Amino acid sequence: MRNSNIVMIVLVSIFMLFAGCSIPGVGDNTQQNGFFSGGSGGSTSSGGSGVDLTFAPENPPSKMYKGDPRTFGFIFTNHQEHDITDMRIKTKGFETSYVKGLNNNYNVQTIPKATTQSGAGVFTGLQVTGVSVDGFQEKYDFNPKFDYCYTAKTSFREQICVPSKKNTCDVKVDASQKQNGPLVVSADRVVNYQGGIRIDFTVTNKANGKVVNECFKDDDYANSFELEAKLGDSSGQCTAVSGQQIVNGKANFYCEFTRSMEDSYASQIVVGLDYKYQQSAEKKIQVVDLDYQG
Repeated sequence: MRNSNIVMIVLVSIFMLFAGCSIPGVGDNTQQNGFFSGGSGGSTSSGGSGVDLTFAPENPPSKMYKGDPRTFGFIFTNHQEHDITDMRIKTKGFETSYVKGLNNNYNVQTIPKATTQSGAGVFTGLQVTGVSVDGFQEKYDFNPKFDYCYTAKTSFREQICVPSKKNTCDVKVDASQKQNGPLVVSADRVVNYQGGIRIDFTVTNKANGKVVNECFKDDDYANSFELEAKLGDSSGQCTAVSGQQIVNGKANFYCEFTRSMEDSYASQIVVGLDYKYQQSAEKKIQVVDLDYQG
């Protein structure tokens, strides 16, 4: 009978090991399910929008004629929750001796912010008139590219359950989350750490551009961001694993916060990132020489 009891204890222990069971209070850094508003294991906020550049219908058209001046009507759609006040635009991708009326650089003073009431902010005030193409024979693929660069901001907010010092969570948290910005933040893990709380984060570049330190300067390593984070009223002491650099579209950091009580309680994570963001748009135009007799 004694041997059978020992066998039973061993079998139960093995079952608990493979079932992933955990005992509250064992291991100071144990992560528990249900700490995040998105459920077990992390946040589910969405984001990944910056500023889109498109062009007005037929301004310019997809087909132009040699020497015939046309208008470029720029449409900027701002999905950011702040006004863009430092937009810079650089043109490239064409034979400059062929093209007249299109400058190398443009600036936009203000693109209104996106709001809950009116949606994305739209700016249509940049119009370039008298753009013409000449100096070629038969036809020319005029495909100007427009790099544009501005100060972007990511805002992330999520409610979590701060675990007790025994790594249990006895409160429910609100499921609402908020995310805005080309760089998307996710809260991956919350643990007790040296008497306080440590939260691990991932930053992912979800938009179609890149983070830069200086606009229009190609440097794969100049892609840093400024970071701040709060848990309730506690400002985080944050450490970026990748040195606050975006590497292969991602970065990781963690923040340490003080806790306000020993028992579990609901709180809110707020993260803000500031950075320069560079995007690009292209307009494909075929220019035809109607007088070509070759």
